[in-house]
Amino acid sequence: MPVTDLPRRTFLAGLACTLSVPLLARSALAQRTWNARGEIRAVRAERSSLTIRHEPIADLMPAMTMPFRVARASLLEGLSVGDRVAFTISRVEGRYVIQSIRRL
Repeated sequence: MPVTDLPRRTFLAGLACTLSVPLLARSALAQRTWNARGEIRAVRAERSSLTIRHEPIADLMPAMTMPFRVARASLLEGLSVGDRVAFTISRVEGRYVIQSIRRL
């Protein structure tokens, strides 16, 4: 390799590393999950969502009532308004999505 190509290759390698770090950080954030507990306030099968009054979710948000999408429609089976539940959420495309849920 000619000596004159070395600075250019070093620059390009550094640039590639710099650009890939935010992408790795974003994918790691997207895969993070949080555990929560709450009470179901509404089941909306047509929207694949549940409205849950949840307790504070550590390192994420205070207690509140809010809708959550479910990752799979089958997660809604057997759930009713008033059920106390434990659930796991993750952030998918900017939304909090229930990945798993069970009645308490």
